Amino acid sequence: MSIMSQAKQGADKVQVPLMMVYSPTNMDAKPRSSAKINIGKTGSFRLNQAMVSLLSLKSGDEVSFSKDQFANWYIFKDKGGFALRESKDALTFNSSALVSEIGVNGSFLIAGRSTKIGKVEYWGILIPE
Repeated sequence: MSIMSQAKQGADKVQVPLMMVYSPTNMDAKPRSSAKINIGKTGSFRLNQAMVSLLSLKSGDEVSFSKDQFANWYIFKDKGGFALRESKDALTFNSSALVSEIGVNGSFLIAGRSTKIGKVEYWGILIPE
């Protein structure tokens, strides 16, 4: 006899196993995408929506990049940097010279926490070695 047919006989006679249902209506957490930057080999840079939210960026803001003594790359808000423009569901800019400096292309995660030096927040670009 199936669980459903047993349950129809009455709850007082049959114990139905407890099952937890997980759905968007009963869960507080929403699926979260990871903050990423896509670097194209021809010089296109795309900051996904999760990254835009993490860094509180908007179209017209400017970003710059830095590299530390360990060859780790960082992105940060900076007046005088690369101007961001809106494109579909992301912010973008172009710089083939920057791609040459970074030396890699692809999709890279952004660190969940920034390194703050003075008033500037530097966000690590997680480029595998």
